[in-house]
Amino acid sequence: MGLKIGNLSKAFAAPVLRAVDIQIASGEIRGLVGENGAGKSTLLNILSGAIRADGGEILLDDEAYKPASVRAALDAGVALATQELSMIETLSAAENLALSRFPSRFGIVRRRHRDTVAKAAFASLGLSHLPPSLLASDMTLADQQLLEIARASMHGTKVLMLDEPTAALSREQAGLVHDLIRAKAAEGAAILYVSHRLEDLKQVCDTISVLRDGELILTKPSEALSIPAMIEAMAGTFAQRDRRAAARGEGPAALRVTDVTTAELPHPLSIEVKAGEVVGLAGLAGAGRSELMRAIMGLDARSGGRCERLVDGIATAVTTPADAVAAGIGYVPEDRKMSGIFAGQSVAFNLSLSALRGRRATPDSWIRERGAAIRDILKIRSSGLDQPIEQLSGGNQQKVILGRWLMLDTPVLLLDEPGRGVDVAAKADIFDEISRLAAAGAAVLMASSEMDELTSTCDRIAVMSGRRIAAIFEGPEWDEAAIMTAAFSAHVGGSAAGNEATRAGVYHD
Repeated sequence: MGLKIGNLSKAFAAPVLRAVDIQIASGEIRGLVGENGAGKSTLLNILSGAIRADGGEILLDDEAYKPASVRAALDAGVALATQELSMIETLSAAENLALSRFPSRFGIVRRRHRDTVAKAAFASLGLSHLPPSLLASDMTLADQQLLEIARASMHGTKVLMLDEPTAALSREQAGLVHDLIRAKAAEGAAILYVSHRLEDLKQVCDTISVLRDGELILTKPSEALSIPAMIEAMAGTFAQRDRRAAARGEGPAALRVTDVTTAELPHPLSIEVKAGEVVGLAGLAGAGRSELMRAIMGLDARSGGRCERLVDGIATAVTTPADAVAAGIGYVPEDRKMSGIFAGQSVAFNLSLSALRGRRATPDSWIRERGAAIRDILKIRSSGLDQPIEQLSGGNQQKVILGRWLMLDTPVLLLDEPGRGVDVAAKADIFDEISRLAAAGAAVLMASSEMDELTSTCDRIAVMSGRRIAAIFEGPEWDEAAIMTAAFSAHVGGSAAGNEATRAGVYHD
């Protein structure tokens, strides 16, 4: 009993899945890894009923399974939770949870029952603080991700698939998701878990499969498959790199933030980024990293303080997004689907947006020539510049958003989780480019929830806790324990964190 996939194939402009064979027993947790573009999302979309396979056979509990729609898959007990959220922002948390199967009697929605079911589902994922009536638009990205998982888990009674379920979550929240996965497996569901957090897969999964270029490369018990072996199977030999260039010079201040406050940031925040350096923003989920980025960019109204772009010591005030872009500040948001890409438009259009700003006419020949150059620099995998961006893998979409600001050599970059939901090889490309930009004189402020991204790339790391800057650490030697202590300082008492950070040679704002 369980899920059996035989000789499955799918092609779009080119083959995406090539004769894939996978068997997942009921109660088994199967990890699935591969580079962006390896075919993972296509496989999940076929199983979830979103697209049809070109060939092959799927058996669910030894019976033919060929869902004609997502609704048919849900009715069969197969559900998918994706990293690209499908929340309807004008509906409440309970309504979003019940979208695919409203509890009703004689066509009338049973709201009390719906809310009771919602509260129970929320409690299983640490969302007891969410009232069922809360609009999705008022929820954090992390809470929306947990809600997406809760919704899928209600329907995935036979097969539950999770695509990067913890990419936007803290370690504590990820632990709740893993508890849910184990509970569903104990109930007999077959779990298919896709993640780039390889350590998580090792801890949670019974077996792990590797896809590369649409082919199944290997399947092994998780305890028999090391992380280096996984990486090598995905993309060939890959060595962790320290991207901080020893010769990277310290230039003049390029971005200065002084005593900034917003509705979401009640405590004055100050930070400075110099030309030629990468400053990291660390912290737990909800620490205020994304809110600080939005305040600097002028996306959130500031109630106090100022942001300035400095060129040759001359400061220009930045108040609105238009001010920021005009001053040479680029922004890569945390949620690429909602705030980054322009779906339905080509790769060329998405790349050229910054270059088109304020120009009456930009020659198409220049856009295509420069776009092709950026595509090569960032190793963007696409069939061409005219390909719709939503057809690209998540990692390649992320590269396009970064490339948007490379079109005009933007000198100051605000990067919010640039490695979120990106495979190992694509992540290496992105962070190598960030380091190259800094070496060429760009000033980079980068928020990340992954310690290795920060310590391998940044010159300084500012740790946020409780929407304050708790400490700023100087590289190149990092005390990761002290960084984590500072991140928890607003939750466990600031003095202990402060003492630990001071011993690590850290100064405080």
